[in-house]
Amino acid sequence: MTEPGELDQATWDALQRIIPIACVDLLPVRLDERGRVSSIGLILRKVPLRDPAWCLVGGRVRYSETLADARMRQTQITLGSGVACSTLLGGQPATVAEYAPGGSPRFRWDPRKHAIAITYLVELEGVPVPQGEALDFRWFPPGSGLTRSQVGFDQDQVIDSCLARIAGALDQEWWG
Repeated sequence: MTEPGELDQATWDALQRIIPIACVDLLPVRLDERGRVSSIGLILRKVPLRDPAWCLVGGRVRYSETLADARMRQTQITLGSGVACSTLLGGQPATVAEYAPGGSPRFRWDPRKHAIAITYLVELEGVPVPQGEALDFRWFPPGSGLTRSQVGFDQDQVIDSCLARIAGALDQEWWG
């Protein structure tokens, strides 16, 4: 038996092949005393058709679930029940990203499905404990050596778009 809002694997697989899936993604950030981004937080996770890669926290929105509830659920199932997130930008999304199996100039790459991800900048409260799909969680300051090729699902481009929403964030060199 599945919980409300959950699907059995066969149904989920079938739906992913025929309709876009609504998702929330989160880019955790740490801010310095001037309000500038001092580091970004990413999870290491398995990525289809390649080695594990650093990615945003996130996943699908369940039926009848608010975006705020989906953000909190995704945070807790990925980083632990002792972690909460608060959104920046007045609670507004930083960007919207579209993913599809073929990738293209219009889509980020996800071989599993067509997804529409509403992406938020968040600050975390508590100590992240990677679980679920997260093999690890790490904070990356500018100049950390993180390369675009180490980021999954073309999310380096989504990270750039999110950082462009915070004054001065793109003045720093994020990619090694």
